[in-house]
Amino acid sequence: MTTSETAEDAPVCVAFPTIMDGLVLRWYRNLAGYDANVELASASRDHVSVHGPVDELPSGVLDAANRALELLRADHHGQAATMATHRPARCLGRELVPIERQATDGLLRGRQHPDNREGDDRG
Repeated sequence: MTTSETAEDAPVCVAFPTIMDGLVLRWYRNLAGYDANVELASASRDHVSVHGPVDELPSGVLDAANRALELLRADHHGQAATMATHRPARCLGRELVPIERQATDGLLRGRQHPDNREGDDRG
């Protein structure tokens, strides 16, 4: 997030577990875009999808989606999941909660992603 962006207008990335792909990351322009279900881009192990003109994507979203594609193709789901800025508050709910990160290394606080277990070289 740049200094000119507030939490309300910063891009939002959510990692969703799926049956077919294992994990899909979806980017939204901001929290209002998520609430309106207007996706900017998504990345799965198969491809990156851009929903709208590429030149209208917020800075860094396309690069992040391509990085997620690389990680997912390499089966590094845990590492790709750390790119998310928010997570669903409940399993089937639409409400999001921000993901807290340690300031020094960007690691997730609290519960670890199941694909990123200690001793597991995939994440």
